Amino acid sequence: MKLRYLAIAAACAAISGQASALTVAQSQAAQLKLYISGSSALQKVIEGVLTQNCGADKTQFKSLAASFGDTSNGASYNIYSCTLTGNDFGAANVGKTIMLVKREAGGSAQGVFPVALNTAIAFMNIATCSDTALTCTGTTLVKPDAGVSDLEPVAFNSAVNRPTAFAGLTVNNSQFDGGVPSAVAEQIFALVVNNTLYADLQADQGVGTGVPTVSSAAFASLYSPGYGQLGLGWTPLLKTGNNQSQINICSRAIGSGTRATAQVQFLQSPNNVVPQSFSTIGDNTVGAVKGANTAGNFFLSEESSSGNVVACVNTANANAAYSIGMVSADRDLTGTGANFVKLDNQTPGRLAAKDGNYPWVFEAFYQVNKSAANLAIAKAFGTAFALPSNIAAIPVSAQNGVMATPENCSGGIYSDWTTAAELAFCSRVSRNQDSRTPLVFIK
Repeated sequence: MKLRYLAIAAACAAISGQASALTVAQSQAAQLKLYISGSSALQKVIEGVLTQNCGADKTQFKSLAASFGDTSNGASYNIYSCTLTGNDFGAANVGKTIMLVKREAGGSAQGVFPVALNTAIAFMNIATCSDTALTCTGTTLVKPDAGVSDLEPVAFNSAVNRPTAFAGLTVNNSQFDGGVPSAVAEQIFALVVNNTLYADLQADQGVGTGVPTVSSAAFASLYSPGYGQLGLGWTPLLKTGNNQSQINICSRAIGSGTRATAQVQFLQSPNNVVPQSFSTIGDNTVGAVKGANTAGNFFLSEESSSGNVVACVNTANANAAYSIGMVSADRDLTGTGANFVKLDNQTPGRLAAKDGNYPWVFEAFYQVNKSAANLAIAKAFGTAFALPSNIAAIPVSAQNGVMATPENCSGGIYSDWTTAAELAFCSRVSRNQDSRTPLVFIK
């Protein structure tokens, strides 16, 4: 009987010793705190770094959509907390608790200007979070420790990429800790269309159940100022018939890195000698409604995050209407009413992009506030961010949209890659950390 009691006691001790999710109070008291603003397209990469280095007590608190105006919880603000078990942040931090607060709202520009200028912006407030619902209802003003952007920071000085909130302001590399920020990953972007347009494109192009394609010229035309007023509908996309359905474009707002990469990819803007910007919401047809199917109308929505773009694309399905949008290719579109399409007959995704066979690829950057309150952990996180092993830890559903830069992979040639993470995730192409440069092979 004594042995039995000992066994029961041991089992109870094991159960009580199992890690449980960190509470709001434990997150508030975390030994390490880190505030990161910027790119929503990089959210899954950040989660991958934490997945690789967090213990079983990892917790995610999401912004409550009803409080933040999003289409789903956590679309624009998130908080992650855990005990660090991996040593990618440095051996000295193993065993410490961390609270990482990430702001996606406003996109890449929010990961550039506030970081360079040491300006406080709204982050989700852990004090407004619930241990049971794991959602939060309020924000607090904090100066970001670091930021992420889908292009090099100075690219957001251009008027086509800079939001009005930062009008008259510019950034330069000397404003960041360590000077010129380094590329920490390569991102793959793609066009998405709603179910109705996807099916009609398949039929129009005779591809059966295969993936249809959209040409760069057609998308640039649909998105050009004044195109909607011509009443041409979807004729650049649909060859047969003369469909005059309302043009529904689900864009990102100015300041989004996704939008900025699209400007470069489709219009060579702001690098073109005759710079052309995409349409803005001011070009909407009066009375047009998002997702509607009114002949000759033009509706452009500017969304605050990639998740909201997908939800916007879906709105057209209810009206048997057409919609098209831009997102990073790491999105899981299962059940969303949206679908990836080929671009110029090239399939979006890591397998094609890593060998230079898909063009909409740009380097993502991580920059640190030189006056950061949490400077040491901000720098350590940036180092961990770039590791192929951490990019490989991204959820499988997101692995289609992110690669490790060649500079962060072993050796001087691709045959030097030996680890599973490098073989799967290292890119052979680069823009040499300048979005004005074409993709070239460097390994």
